[in-house]
Amino acid sequence: MWAGCFMACMVARFASMAAGSATDGRLICDKTAVQETRLGQTMHHTSSTQPFGVTHATTAHTVSLALTIHERAAIHQGRWFRDLPAATQQALLEHARLRVLLAGEPLCRHGIARDDWFAVCRGQVRMNGVFVNGKVFTLSFLRAGDWFGQLSSVDDMPQMVDAVAQTDCTVLSIRADAMKQLVSAHPSLLEALLRMSYARLRELARVVEELHTLPLEARLARKIMQLAQRENTDPTLAVLRLSQQDWADLLGASRPRVNSHLKSLQRDGVIHLEHRCLSVIDATRLSQIAQLEPVRRYAMAS
Repeated sequence: MWAGCFMACMVARFASMAAGSATDGRLICDKTAVQETRLGQTMHHTSSTQPFGVTHATTAHTVSLALTIHERAAIHQGRWFRDLPAATQQALLEHARLRVLLAGEPLCRHGIARDDWFAVCRGQVRMNGVFVNGKVFTLSFLRAGDWFGQLSSVDDMPQMVDAVAQTDCTVLSIRADAMKQLVSAHPSLLEALLRMSYARLRELARVVEELHTLPLEARLARKIMQLAQRENTDPTLAVLRLSQQDWADLLGASRPRVNSHLKSLQRDGVIHLEHRCLSVIDATRLSQIAQLEPVRRYAMAS
């Protein structure tokens, strides 16, 4: 019932809408002078700080030229963007701005109004939730090709999560007012946004279920399998570069407890750990520990 009420609110909201320096050689900008290009014109403005990274607004053609081959391919091959009509894809790129961030730089902060929608072109972005006591926990890691946005861009409420560059990364951003115009002009975009919301609601429900029904070892094994399958259909070919604290934040558990289970999995020959790198050695055994049925196991990669 709660899921149905949530999505009813989402439909109503979207329906109302329808009624530093970058060192990769492509963008160079200091913290006090940002250069923006829009529809072929160049504007200069100054700011005392740039807490959300380098911004470079562009036309769709300029975005295409500014992105590297791999970044461009990541955007077009991402499942959500790939399934949109060509005209909708073009419209999104026409309203996009290119941003380059260093690892640790924030895209948006919990409790602060920030109304962009984002697409990851390169690197990874960490999505963090915040408990009422201020403790931060990791919801997910987004990679190249993933799009995301917050309800604050729809209902003018503060951000519910933090989005922080996990690695050096390049993202596209589209402001909320532009998204509202796009939804009005492209009904297919509304449908795609609702599908994205449904998918994330299902993921949230799955996480809540696991928290209440599975021991920490099983939840850790599931998270390893899920992340490994995102990197490669054969999880034994994936290398996950996360710290022990990253794993603890993903599971909402203490670092010592998670570290103990990681060491146990390594002793049993299930995984291999070296520095911040984790690789799967025995996917069958890992799936058994995760208490996964074969069909559901491979569905997790989607």
